[in-house]
Formats: sequence, C-alpha cells, structure tokens
Amino acid sequence: MKNTWFEINKKGLQQIQNDKNKFFIIKELVSNSFDENINKCEVKISKSTKQPNYVVINVYDDSKEGFKDLNDSLFANSYKKGNFEQRGRFNIGEKFALSMFKSASITSTKGKVIFKEDGSRSKSNTKIPLGTIFSGLIKMTQTEMLELIHQSKNIIPPKDVKFIMSNKDIYRPEIYKSFVEELPSVTSDENGNLVRTKRKTNIELFKMDEHFIYEMGIPVVSTDIGFSINVNQKIPLSKDRDNVSPSYLKKLKTYILNHTSSDLSEEETKSSWVQEALENADTHAVKDVIDV
Repeated sequence: MKNTWFEINKKGLQQIQNDKNKFFIIKELVSNSFDENINKCEVKISKSTKQPNYVVINVYDDSKEGFKDLNDSLFANSYKKGNFEQRGRFNIGEKFALSMFKSASITSTKGKVIFKEDGSRSKSNTKIPLGTIFSGLIKMTQTEMLELIHQSKNIIPPKDVKFIMSNKDIYRPEIYKSFVEELPSVTSDENGNLVRTKRKTNIELFKMDEHFIYEMGIPVVSTDIGFSINVNQKIPLSKDRDNVSPSYLKKLKTYILNHTSSDLSEEETKSSWVQEALENADTHAVKDVIDV
C-alpha cells in the first residue's frame, strides 16, 4: 500500500480549506512551535525562485525535543488536548495546513518526513541537532503573500520567546491590564473525548491598532471590543478555530467592562459592546458608565 501523507484524500481535504483565509496555515504551524519549550520561532515567507506563482513557507523553532510525531490517523489522540495551556486539541490542524501545500517536509531531531507532490510520503535519516524545520511550497499570489505576512505580525509571542516574521522581530505588546476570571474551556475525559469545562484563567488586554480575541497569542477572530484580548487557556472553538460562541463573547465583554469601566471615555461608553455588557456587569461598572 502506498505510504501516503496521511490516511485521507489530500485533494479532498484541500478543497474543504480552499475558501479559507490562508492565515490559518501560519497559525497552525506557529501554534505547534509555541506549544513546545522554545526560545525562538522564526517564520519566513518568500516567493519561490524555481516555480512561478508559488511561495515557500519555512517555520523553525529551537525545541530541544523536536517534532514529536506525525500521527497517521486523522482523528488520533493529541497529547495536547487535555492541557488547558496548550493550543492544540484535535491533532488535525497540521493535516489541514499540510493539505494546502504542493510539497513539504519536516526535519527534526528524529529525522525527516517528506511530503511529495503525488500525495505520497517518505522518511529519511536526515536530522538536525536542535529543533524542527517545516518547509512547504504553496500556490499563492503576491498579494496573498503580502497579506499573509501582514496578518502574521498580529501574533503575540509567549513571554521569553523571540518571534521573527520574514526577518522582522515581532515583539510582545505592553499589557494594558490583566485579571483572572472564570471562562469556559476544553479538556479531555478519561476516554480521551473532548469535553467542555470551566476554569479560572489570566486574561490580558492590549491597546493595539487592530482588535482580536486571542487564544494564547494566536488571533482567533476580530472584535468590536476596544481592546485586543488574550485568553491564556484553550477557548471552546469549532474545528476551524476561527470564532467564539455568542455566550462566550458576552462573558468576555462583561468581564472587560467590570475591569475597565473607570478608564472608559464618554465616547467609549456609548459603544455597542459596553451597552451589551451592562446587562450583566457589576454594580460599580454600571455606576461608572452612568457617571461618565
């Protein structure tokens, strides 16, 4: 039997993802790096010098252990999914990302896996002493490539991790305010099934040009809230990991108003997110808004 990339139809999986913003590819690859014990993650996105209309994406991290495993089974258990403070949960995101490439390779401390254009896969004994290098060739226009680089600069790296995007250092922004509140999250039960739960976590607010809800530094969805919000635990998301539920969003708005009400200007108190948050806000927050 042919040793395929993974035991599904690569073309079919690619068709499912084709209409998505290709930023999901970078988010998946960078998430894998951020979940490891690293000091550095570097992403390079550049036009292919050999194939017109194609772009090369390289992602390197300096994890001592390197890439753990590329499991053949599409829905195999992920070692990350029971850990609240790791981004992975489905062990499927990297398959979605891989399916978009014409060819790719992963080189690590344990060897090299080569994903060929015909959909087959092979291994070699090529190793590197430290970390993991992902390299992939993907069809992309110049406009798409530049937009991908721009979007990638919105990633917030973990503390003490040097993050480089196309030769430019991306720094962690200054925290405007942080607080601890209880939010829904995701874990796994004794049978390995994903289940919803609740736990307290640290929530960080940033004043940035573009506003997003983040899952541990990875942008999930843009928001009309006047801050970027980084939730430092797993957020209950769809398999595409690109949105939050209305009830989750309402909880966030309420918590943020409770912790920022005394700082808001008159104009900010008139915004739609504040008006929605007032419904469940603490008494002091309601008073602050009324006073303003």
